Amino acid sequence: MRRHPVDAVALVAGVVVLLAVAGWSLWWTDVIPGHAYSWLVPAGLLLAGAAGIAASLRAPGGSGHTTP
Repeated sequence: MRRHPVDAVALVAGVVVLLAVAGWSLWWTDVIPGHAYSWLVPAGLLLAGAAGIAASLRAPGGSGHTTP
């Protein structure tokens, strides 16, 4: 079974959107206070960047795109 290449840009965008939705829902339900976002947002962006770097290093050819 052959896997399709990972698109690192789409992966990072998806992680950022997921983190934004999760952060908004935690704020809306008062699970975390507003001042906690001073560390939560940068931590989420670092996580998204790490996922993109890991995906691009794992992908064949480094960029995630292969030619037939």
